[in-house]
Amino acid sequence: MDFHVLNGDALTDRFLALRLEGKVIVTREAFISGSLEGITLGELYKTRANYLIGPSASDLQQYYAFTVAEFDKICTAKEGDRFFLWFGYDLFCFINMLFIISRISSLNIPIEIKIVYPSFLSEEKAWDDFGRAGVDKLRYSLDHSIKLSEEDQVLAGKLWTALRETNFELIDELSRRQSTAFPYLRVVCKAHLDRFPGHGRLGKPEKIINEIIRNGKKDFSSLFVDFQKSEGVYGFGDVQVKEIYDRVIGDHKK
Repeated sequence: MDFHVLNGDALTDRFLALRLEGKVIVTREAFISGSLEGITLGELYKTRANYLIGPSASDLQQYYAFTVAEFDKICTAKEGDRFFLWFGYDLFCFINMLFIISRISSLNIPIEIKIVYPSFLSEEKAWDDFGRAGVDKLRYSLDHSIKLSEEDQVLAGKLWTALRETNFELIDELSRRQSTAFPYLRVVCKAHLDRFPGHGRLGKPEKIINEIIRNGKKDFSSLFVDFQKSEGVYGFGDVQVKEIYDRVIGDHKK
């Protein structure tokens, strides 16, 4: 069986128009923000539910029903099945994809994994993701999917662990590896490290938002557009940018 893992619901309708055989899994997470603490997978899910929704039992139940139920479909795979991961090149997609690869790898059975990037994009527009791509461009992307080698899967697993442990030194080291499966590995890892410069300094997203505000754009809608144009590598949605924006605005009011 083929499994098609989509990064969020936005692509679902257009993907279904391809009329491909197999099971669809929707990644309804944003591992790029919030804590990744938890020794076990269950503890990680509790951490994520608390961050995204709230700490109550009903919040956890909601997270399981909406998000974990999709991830659990991975566990139904059998030897000989194939996974197609439909993700963009940006950091948001990359971190979500690392989690998915780690879950597939944990099955410990021979399974082929391919990444379906928006390969129709030029390098200048690499962070645009699938955007409003129609069926033809989606099929082109599928035809140009990249198969993960065993070494790629091991690298992805190490990166996911390093991210969870906030091991910046290891992330930097791993980002220097060469992998055709992760063509923007160094770029997205550097973007991640730039978020946490240490020594009380502002991360790059905060710096960019400060600059935009100083240039006269304080309303969030205008600021969000400018941030996306400048820092598309992060793949932040409005939720992630608003979280940083509120924090920066709060500092301005102190």
